[in-house]
Amino acid sequence: QIKAVDAYRDCLEGKITPGSSNCESLSFTEELYPDTYVQRNAITLLDRKPFDKPWFLQVNFPGPHPPFLTTKEMAESVVDREWPLPYDADNYDPVCPQQEMRNKGQDFGPQKDGRCNYGAQIEHIDSLIDQTISHLDKKELDNTLVCITGDHGEMLGDHDLIAKAKPWQGAI
Repeated sequence: QIKAVDAYRDCLEGKITPGSSNCESLSFTEELYPDTYVQRNAITLLDRKPFDKPWFLQVNFPGPHPPFLTTKEMAESVVDREWPLPYDADNYDPVCPQQEMRNKGQDFGPQKDGRCNYGAQIEHIDSLIDQTISHLDKKELDNTLVCITGDHGEMLGDHDLIAKAKPWQGAI
């Protein structure tokens, strides 16, 4: 039996070649994904909220942050799209590693890094936010304020930079 922490650690360390580590599509699943864990706990808290007085809930998703780790399902959801190359950059990592693997006839499982996996993380969080808000009934939503914020963007190789290195468009 593979422990969730071992699967996550191997994925995080980039040990993503199928059959070579604990980072497999059956061991690193949607249910083990950190953002999903946060959302499931938010739903549990919503189920325990008071019905007769105001309530407050703050949900903080850990993603999207490097190393842009995705489950196999998340990686598959973005593999067939076109992704822009980094702006004003001479050197950059693959924009979508799983596209390169598929083009070489290789299977892929969970993935790490690449613009497409950043996009997959954002889409996953969007879905989790939608599920969380949808958990409230229509009457509650009429009297509920929902605020969604982010702390920063990512350079994703633009200007040969990564992370939030400069106060330029990609990082804000």
